[in-house]
Parts: sequence; C-alpha cells; structure tokens
Amino acid sequence: MAKNNSSQAPKTRPKFWEAISVKFIIIFWFTLLMVIVSALVMVFMLTVSRLTMEQDMQRRVLSGVKANSNDLKCENDTIQAKGGFQYYVNGVYCLIYDANCNKVAGEYPEGFYTNADFEDGILRTTECGGKKYYIYDSYITFKNGRHAWIRGVSLTTTTVTVASTVAKVASYVLPGVVVASAIGGYFLTRAALKPIDEITKMSDEISEGRDLSRRLNMRNVTMEAYILAQSYDKMLERLERSFDMEKQFTSDASHELRTPTAVIISQCEYAQEHDAGGISVCHSHNQTAGTPHERHGVPASELCPNGAGNPEGKAGAC
Repeated sequence: MAKNNSSQAPKTRPKFWEAISVKFIIIFWFTLLMVIVSALVMVFMLTVSRLTMEQDMQRRVLSGVKANSNDLKCENDTIQAKGGFQYYVNGVYCLIYDANCNKVAGEYPEGFYTNADFEDGILRTTECGGKKYYIYDSYITFKNGRHAWIRGVSLTTTTVTVASTVAKVASYVLPGVVVASAIGGYFLTRAALKPIDEITKMSDEISEGRDLSRRLNMRNVTMEAYILAQSYDKMLERLERSFDMEKQFTSDASHELRTPTAVIISQCEYAQEHDAGGISVCHSHNQTAGTPHERHGVPASELCPNGAGNPEGKAGAC
C-alpha cells in the first residue's frame, strides 16, 4: 500500500522553473519564436533570390543568343556578323561557329575552355576551373542553305554573389531582429502583466493593514485581470462576512455567559466561607464587607430569595 501511495503522489515542478519569472519565460519563448521566424524568412529569401537570379541568368543567355541569330549573314560561303551583332551582352559571351563546329568569331570568358558538343536549343551547365557556366547553342540556317552555330556562355557567379550578399545582410539583420524582439517582448509582457502586479500590491496592502473592507475594484484592464480582480473581491467579501460573524458570536457568547459564570463563582465562594466560619461569620461578613455575591455584582436575593441555603430557615441569615 505504501508503494501505491508513493507512486500516486503528485509530481512537483523543478525548483529551477519556480525561480524563473513569468515575464522571463514569455520573453524567452517570444524571442525564440521571432528568431526561428526570421531564420525561416532569411532562408526563404535566399532560396527565392537564388532561384530568381538563376532563372534570370538563363533567360539572358537565351535572349542574347536568339537576338544575335538575326544578325548573321552568309555571303560567298562566308559567315559574317552584321553591325547589330553583340559578342557580349548582359553578361553573356556569344561566339559564332560554322557548320563544322569551327570557331569563326567571338571569345570565351577568361579562364574558360570546353569541348562540349553542340546541342540545338538546350541550356546546359558545365564546370571549368571550379566555376560553373551556362551554355546554350542555336543552329542557324541561311537562305542559301548554309548553316552556322551561335553559342552563348555565361558565368553563374552572379547568382553566387547574390546569395552571398543576402547571407551577409542576414548576418546583420538577424541579430538586430533578436534584440528588437527581446526588447519588444519585454515591454509587451510588462504591459500585459501590469494589472497582475497591481493586484499583488493591493493584496499585500490589504493583508498588512488587516482591512477586509477594502476592495480591488479594478477598471480599464484586460478581461483576464478583471476576472481575477473580481474573484479577489468576492473572496475578501466572504472573509469579511466570516470574521464579522465570528466577532458577533464571540460578543453574544461573552454576554450570555457573563451572569451565569458570576453566579457560579459567587456560590462557590459563599459555600467555602459558610463551611469554614459558620452562619454567624457569613452574616457578619455580609453586614461589613458585603457578600461574595454582591462583590461579583450579583445580589444575594438572587442566590437565596426564600432563605435557601440558610440552615435555620431564616431569610435574614443570608
């Protein structure tokens, strides 16, 4: 049975939690939540910005190659670039190749070299020197039946640069968000728990002054604080009523017991004196100093109105 009682005993909270303020707990969880939300937002921004930049860079490669495809001509079996042909546009390097994949004009980015085969209309990625590049090829057919290739090459470092920029901004913004969240959480928590502090202060004042007639009478507070204050006021009202009833009972009991107690004491004193000195002593004592009953505020006639207690049956002996 002892084991069952010990196993069913309620578990107490750790003392560590008892020593922590509710304000601190709320601020801690609020700040932690803001940190998590900020981190998720930063990761989302980083991912979206990187994807957006990659898509934008791919679009630039495609648009640059297609725009230059209209600025090629073939005269006397010689492929030539028109005046509007751009070998470098929006970060895209454009090169001209003949039908046999021999370079006619244009230059690759510095440090880049590739033996990748030509594939019409397919955007690909390749690595060279630890860097990543986009490659896009377009197959051109002239009116005279000749063919040519236009290859566009773009370095993807731009997307990496944007990602690093976002990460750097996040490293500065995130600590600021944490500090701002902690400060904001502190002021919000203090404002929310201010009615509770006022209730505690007024309760201590009532307890120290022992004035149960006072009431909190909280107004212009939150619903929770108002309900708590009303509960305190009802409790104080019940306590005041209980103490008043106790005082009234004590007063009534004292009043009701005062006369019977005095009578009993007087009878006991009279009996002791009567046994010790006889009736004459009692009689002379009554004549000189008054009877014990009279000394206690009880007339002797109330104790022996008809000569009761007088062994001779004489009324004057008492």
